[in-house]
Amino acid sequence: MTKTVSALTVDEISIQYDAKKVLNKLSLEIKSNEILCLLGQSGSGKTTVLKAIAGILPLTHGSISLAGQCVSTTEVVISPDKRGMGIIFQDYALFPHLSVQDNICFGIKDKQQAVSSAAALLKLVKMEGYQSAFPHELSGGQQQRVAIARALAMQPKVLLLDEPFSNVDFHLRQQLMTDIRHILKQQGVAALFVTHSKEEAFAFADKLAFMEQGQIVQTGTAETLYYQPESTALAESMGDGNWLDVEVIDEYRTLSAELGEIRSTEPHNLSIGCSVRQFIRPNQLSIEVSDSAQGKVTEQVFNGEHRTYKIVVGKLKLMVNQASLNNIPMASKVLVTVNDHSAMLFPIDQ
Repeated sequence: MTKTVSALTVDEISIQYDAKKVLNKLSLEIKSNEILCLLGQSGSGKTTVLKAIAGILPLTHGSISLAGQCVSTTEVVISPDKRGMGIIFQDYALFPHLSVQDNICFGIKDKQQAVSSAAALLKLVKMEGYQSAFPHELSGGQQQRVAIARALAMQPKVLLLDEPFSNVDFHLRQQLMTDIRHILKQQGVAALFVTHSKEEAFAFADKLAFMEQGQIVQTGTAETLYYQPESTALAESMGDGNWLDVEVIDEYRTLSAELGEIRSTEPHNLSIGCSVRQFIRPNQLSIEVSDSAQGKVTEQVFNGEHRTYKIVVGKLKLMVNQASLNNIPMASKVLVTVNDHSAMLFPIDQ
């Protein structure tokens, strides 16, 4: 059986500036035609990983391989221009004095091939008819499409994208992400995408790798990191939620004094009888008006597709998302129930 070679393998790389270790034995793997997103707060080391893979920063430990070929170790470094990579920066980095066609063709030595490639790529990125335009004549979204075409013109093994959507407005960003993801899948190009926005990561990537302090703390699909985070910090980083102090009854159930018994769909390995913290997303709770209930609406925010309610139940202060068409007035008494029993249980001291 033939072993599949990964598009990119990063094996326990470390990078150190003076006495400060920026990356600490970080590993990741991208399969052929896979889009992996590095997600994390500013300063977590995301861009440093990208620069190391591109060959811009030297390693103090570990190795990097592209399609089975080692391109970086502590002793040997293949230069960035010989790695067969494409890079798309936050500011697009187009040459202002070159036309769209010349920007795309930059680096292709065969002129006839360059013109043919440019025409095909302009069609691919929906920029036909703009070959003679200059970057300053294009919108931000159009410049980003040209940057994609230029990167693909070199037929890269892996495409690196550093916060590529941060300079375009929300509605254009959504369309751009959809189009570029489709192009990468159509062309069979693996990609490493760096962002601090979980919304971009969820929409664009196949898998996410969440970074904290120079290390990857968890890798998985968007659903896995959102509903099955392995740490409290990651749970909160993935979005809003409610913390409950609960007691474990058995391997499937916990007990909250205010919300009653909460049954999980997944077994856990926590000790029976121990006290833990449970994290519940606002969309995992439901509310309904009930004059006999203990819950009370103290705040309501209209968010378009949904409303966010602040509910007080005894000593608990809960955040609940409901469809916006269902408008529950302020001060209403409400019954709060758990409608999604995905377990997010953590030890008290985590």
